[in-house]
Amino acid sequence: MTSDDASSVAGSDEFFKEARETLAYDRNEMISVLTDTIDNAGEGSEKNSAKEQKDKIIKYMDMEKSLENLIRSKGYSDAFVIVTDKSVNVTVQADSIDDQDAARILDIVMRETGRNADGIVVQAKSAAA
Repeated sequence: MTSDDASSVAGSDEFFKEARETLAYDRNEMISVLTDTIDNAGEGSEKNSAKEQKDKIIKYMDMEKSLENLIRSKGYSDAFVIVTDKSVNVTVQADSIDDQDAARILDIVMRETGRNADGIVVQAKSAAA
């Protein structure tokens, strides 16, 4: 491995690290706001809505972590997953993804989330990019 190779791998590793940190920060901020709303709102729809949103965010966070672990267990050195109400985005650390690998990842995501394939995006993040 040359120093250029090492810096490319480090750059890709940095992408996954930064993406996770940014998402965690944003989600934790949102959870904090929702927790304040839950704590300070009287009984009613505002409090119930905040509880539902907070529970959904926590569920998505758990689902993302589980999916990342399952995808890494298939031989990828890293994976980053974002689950939203309408989509699931998966980025794996690889130079490219062939149809068979994409289908394997898609199958994992569909099985774990119950989502249809048309709401799932699978992409590669090359170590060189």
